[in-house]
Amino acid sequence: MNAAHFHLMLNHFPLIGFFFSFLILVLGFISKNESYVRAGLFMFVLSGVLSVVTFLTGEPAEKIIEQSSGFSEKLVEAHEEAAELVIWFIGATSLLSAAALYFSFIKKNIPRALVFGIMAVAAISLIDTARTNNLGGKISHPEVRGPSSAQPSPGEESK
Repeated sequence: MNAAHFHLMLNHFPLIGFFFSFLILVLGFISKNESYVRAGLFMFVLSGVLSVVTFLTGEPAEKIIEQSSGFSEKLVEAHEEAAELVIWFIGATSLLSAAALYFSFIKKNIPRALVFGIMAVAAISLIDTARTNNLGGKISHPEVRGPSSAQPSPGEESK
């Protein structure tokens, strides 16, 4: 196995992890169930760690696929730029979640404003993660590129 394999294996965890974390956190917030809120926050922290690992495997994966026929620098750059932005939102969500867990265990209470803020940042993270995954899928899956960009344009191959 190489970095490209690891990147492909890990790249779904941030999106799926953030999706389920968000659902559990919202459910806990609405129902005022502290256990659900804690579970959602913990899952955000765990998903954040997996997101960093996924992010760190991206550059080595690019080095491997650069040699592939049909490689599109344009598609990889779009995915890379999106990943560089979303990792900041994921990091913020994870750090805020860790802070909220601290409040949960030390102060026995999580400020609702903090949970609401986490939900807001997490929503941005989730949307941007989905966008980043979609852009990454276009690198290796021409069927999701759309009819006008199913093939790299001339001169774009093997850049």
